[in-house]
Amino acid sequence: MLVTMNMHAQAWALLEQDNGNAGKARELLEQGSKMDPWHIPIWQAWGVLEFQAGNIETARALFQEVRHATADWHMGDADLHAVYHDPWGQDRPA
Repeated sequence: MLVTMNMHAQAWALLEQDNGNAGKARELLEQGSKMDPWHIPIWQAWGVLEFQAGNIETARALFQEVRHATADWHMGDADLHAVYHDPWGQDRPA
């Protein structure tokens, strides 16, 4: 459900940006990033918006958030793999 809400927030933000309302787009992307800090497309879209607006340092900081979200997501994936997969190749039931 959370991913769907963020997909809608991102789509709405992109529509707002296309209609020249960068402020509303920023607001929606910020809300989406707070709902799910690991939703990488939200951070990426926000970074692109800021880059296109000429806010290079802000864009750089947002792209760093993408890197952190990606690293956190992969670490979570690795942790799950360690818990649900044994060294003999047998998946453990969840």
